[in-house]
Amino acid sequence: MSIHSSRRRMRGVIAVTAVVLGLSVVFTNAPAAAVHSPADSAANTSWQWPLDGNRRVSRAFEAPTDPWGKGHRGIDAAANENQEVHAPAEGTVFFAGVVVNRPVITIEHIGDVLSSFEAVTPLVSEGESVKRGQVIGTITTGPHCGSDCLHIGVRVHGEYVNPLIFFGGIERAVLLPFVSAATREGGPVDSSL
Repeated sequence: MSIHSSRRRMRGVIAVTAVVLGLSVVFTNAPAAAVHSPADSAANTSWQWPLDGNRRVSRAFEAPTDPWGKGHRGIDAAANENQEVHAPAEGTVFFAGVVVNRPVITIEHIGDVLSSFEAVTPLVSEGESVKRGQVIGTITTGPHCGSDCLHIGVRVHGEYVNPLIFFGGIERAVLLPFVSAATREGGPVDSSL
């Protein structure tokens, strides 16, 4: 075996090792929300946007790296004080009240899905059934973003997921085939690796 072919083989082994290590880091550090597919539950049908008027997200979902890590476990939708908030889908009011200093409404939906809305003065009570589009409360001032937004959170099987999965607005991920640098540059591909 010549020096050139052993160097080429060593470079190939190093490249494959780097790719495997890189993928293991990516999958090890993936947020827990990726474990459960909301598509298996209530996400099969789109939910109704909870506010009338233009749909504008003022702050996006930021998945935490671990259950207690920092992140933004929901989205903030632009709103106005006293604006009506509607149930996005049929369900049962799981909670309507104050958590610490935040007025919150949480609705339990089919498939172990909870939707939460903050800062909202509730017009519904715990245990009450709600229909899609029913007014459940009005925007009020809260510590999260004043009175100019509605914080929307969604949990599936107890884990936070991006609410836009349910409201639409997230394009499906498409996996592309892996192409090596040698293939892109038209060089030979060592298939003995």
